[in-house]
Amino acid sequence: RGGGRGGENRPDVVAKEKAMMDGNGEKIKENKERIEAIRKEKDAIRARSKKFRDELEPVYEALAQVKRSLTKEFELKAKKRQQIKGISENKKAKASQLRTLRDRLPYKKDNEPGFEEAVRKAYDDKVRALEREIEEKHLSLPEERKVMKEIKEINQHKKVHLQEYLNFKATFDQESGNVKAIHTEMAESDKRIEVLKEEEGKLRETVGALKKKVDEIGAKLPELDEEEKKLRDTNKALYNEIKATRSVMNEKLDAHRKKQKEDYEKRQIQREERKKQQEKERAEREERRKAEELARVPFEIEIALCEDVSNYLEALSSKQRGGGKKQRGRRQKNLAIVHPPDVIEWFEMLSLVLPAFNSDVAKAKEDVVGKKEHFKELQAKEIERRKNPEKFAAENAKAEEAEAPASKEEEKPAEEE
Repeated sequence: RGGGRGGENRPDVVAKEKAMMDGNGEKIKENKERIEAIRKEKDAIRARSKKFRDELEPVYEALAQVKRSLTKEFELKAKKRQQIKGISENKKAKASQLRTLRDRLPYKKDNEPGFEEAVRKAYDDKVRALEREIEEKHLSLPEERKVMKEIKEINQHKKVHLQEYLNFKATFDQESGNVKAIHTEMAESDKRIEVLKEEEGKLRETVGALKKKVDEIGAKLPELDEEEKKLRDTNKALYNEIKATRSVMNEKLDAHRKKQKEDYEKRQIQREERKKQQEKERAEREERRKAEELARVPFEIEIALCEDVSNYLEALSSKQRGGGKKQRGRRQKNLAIVHPPDVIEWFEMLSLVLPAFNSDVAKAKEDVVGKKEHFKELQAKEIERRKNPEKFAAENAKAEEAEAPASKEEEKPAEEE
């Protein structure tokens, strides 16, 4: 409440509460200053930590790129394995067919060099053997035709069976070559994977080192957070204590103000009583003054003042006459008159013209006589008014009624304009 409700200073009745609240306020201020220092320290820690976190970003991106490359290589190897599996399954079926084709040939050692020539030679040997049989044996025509037919079939088999075998074998060998090429590609992929894993390991080491620095820098943050929390909890408790104390203080202040109000109301009653007494005394003094005023002869002072002025002017005239005897035969000078200050004041009080030269004195004497007669007339009227106040009140009322229509008539032209 600052200086207290209504702007008044807190009285001593709440000095204890005020001291406690001020003490709590100082503690709160100190805690706030420490909280602000903690926040600045935390900001500095976060700023240093951010430097290393910023360095982590490109490393994480590079690591992600390596992982994407590794995933791509693993997917490629899986695809190649699937290809090899498909080729292997296909080769198993073709190997059986190849054996069947090979078994039709007269020479079956297909894994030895010169296999094709050996097969041709075997076919030729069969043909020559049959031809020798025709030449050496005396065969009947049907038998000879049978042998010739067999020779024809052997020549046909030599041409067809061998070519079929060779074509199928070429296809079979080509698929084996494909498997070898795939294995070569997989070996190259393994090399790339090895390089990528090595790069991944280095990147992970870099990440670990940077994270370690970030953790080391931020190690104090939990401690600072805990301290800040405790300070805020303490301030909250202090605020609550201030709130409770302010409530007690306000109750005391309200009781004190109530007492002050009662005392003030008592003083006000006393002031009113003194005021009434003073007004009564003032009224009594005013009544006495009015009575004294009525007891005094009206315009007595003004008439006496006129007599003083007349005496002063008469003295001036006598002085002028005395000076005139000394200057017989010569013209009398019209000299300026220097009046005393009190005489000047008399003339101002009577609204008379002060004689500036000797020649003005006679006129001033006449004015004083006229002023004295004027005051005597006013004195007589006032004495008569005091003797008959009702008569004068009625006459004044009639005079006011007579003046009212005249005033209205004077106002009409102005209103019409």
